[in-house]
Amino acid sequence: MVVVIIGILTAIAMPLYSRSKYRSFALEGSEVLGRITAAQEGYRATFNMYADTSNDHGLSGSANGTLGALGNNWWPAQMTRDADGQVDFYNNLPASWNQLGVRPRQRVRYSYQSIAGRPGVAPAVGGATPDLGYSLLPTAQRGSWFYAIATGDLDRDGTFSRFELSSLAPGIRITDEVE
Repeated sequence: MVVVIIGILTAIAMPLYSRSKYRSFALEGSEVLGRITAAQEGYRATFNMYADTSNDHGLSGSANGTLGALGNNWWPAQMTRDADGQVDFYNNLPASWNQLGVRPRQRVRYSYQSIAGRPGVAPAVGGATPDLGYSLLPTAQRGSWFYAIATGDLDRDGTFSRFELSSLAPGIRITDEVE
């Protein structure tokens, strides 16, 4: 009888434990995106533009006649994980991330992207609204912008948790995508 009761309690407790463990892992993504937002707003207050960690000159407005694209600025770029599913954020950190000044803890479970554009340069980031609603804004409100993403496969099942935020839309959008 005791074995049956322990089995039932284990069957109930294990899914709850797994769910709470992955929720705590997900806190990292939203917490680092919060830091990116604070860093972007601080950068904008100082330089009157957002920091573009992608080095995409089309997005930053340094190149003429291009819209740019999200590009390959995931960091950490090397997604080889250790046994705990973490990777070293600071290993060969590119200078473009240094200008933003975001400093998460060393071992992270997500990869991060952040891009930014100057006034009049429309975002081209894909999804249902490829320009994040930029083209729908009145011309006078089409100022500089930033877009940031955190993505990670926390349980290594091929489904990636993805957190997105933008200066053009309030809040963090959470999606799952299979890759």
